Amino acid sequence: MLEEARTEARARTMLAPPAGLSPGAILAHAPVALCDPEGHLTWASDAGAGLLGITPGLCSLLDVVADDDRARVSQELDRLAAIAGARRRTEFTLCRVDGSRVFVEADMTAVDDGRSQNAVLLCLHEMTARHELERELYHRALHDPLTALPNRALLEDRLEQAVARLRRATDDEALVVLYVDVDRFKSVNDSYGHEAGDRVVREVARRLAGAVRPGDTVARVGGDEFVIVCPDTTYAVLDDLSGRLSIVISAPIALPPATLRITASIGIAVGNSPTTPPAQLLREADAAMYRATRAGRGRVMLGFPED
Repeated sequence: MLEEARTEARARTMLAPPAGLSPGAILAHAPVALCDPEGHLTWASDAGAGLLGITPGLCSLLDVVADDDRARVSQELDRLAAIAGARRRTEFTLCRVDGSRVFVEADMTAVDDGRSQNAVLLCLHEMTARHELERELYHRALHDPLTALPNRALLEDRLEQAVARLRRATDDEALVVLYVDVDRFKSVNDSYGHEAGDRVVREVARRLAGAVRPGDTVARVGGDEFVIVCPDTTYAVLDDLSGRLSIVISAPIALPPATLRITASIGIAVGNSPTTPPAQLLREADAAMYRATRAGRGRVMLGFPED
């Protein structure tokens, strides 16, 4: 108890409150904590202990920092404590003992508390709501709102990465891009309405996503158009995939009181060189898809560089 009281007294002297506000008033409500360079908590205000979800003196701050953040936070504490007065702001996720996850921002200051090592004062701010909002906005910026599939912006990023991976591809592997267009989709909207059309798009998206490999990307790039990026693909895998896509797309779709059967025209582009522009592969697959449409719909066509 005596040591805890001394630690709290040191924390009071480290805080610089605004005029008219005492350190005690801050400590009564602010989530503040004190730890050593190894992250062991030596003291925390009531609000700080509540936010961290742990009791000072019994465990380390690092015990509740998320796995993805732990090494970084440990390094930052160690570097910061080396210089008295040094300050740093960082963010990390807490995985508290009750199972909840909280995203926090910490203003950290290295302070000389009269011991051999500087202590680190943490002023904590819960930022979970802001963090979740930022994640949601980021997701919306890169995903189609109707199907939750990647949109064109994310597709282009994934395609660039897939082209770069061709440097490490084996002789029998290539990058395959498939352009999928639902045949006669306008007639679905005209006959059943736009709500039914949206249901068809969502169902096709679900089926395409379920037919590809975990490392492949399915993106929606237009009303009834999808692009699939398949890195590290052999021709045997491509043959199996194109046949599987045609089967899953043509399966009946329930639109009460009717049951709808659709087909899709698929164009394929194959990339073998890491110097191939990603946009070129999209154009080749798109041109092949239009050839498949003109050939009678429900077809699969391979694109060529001259398309």
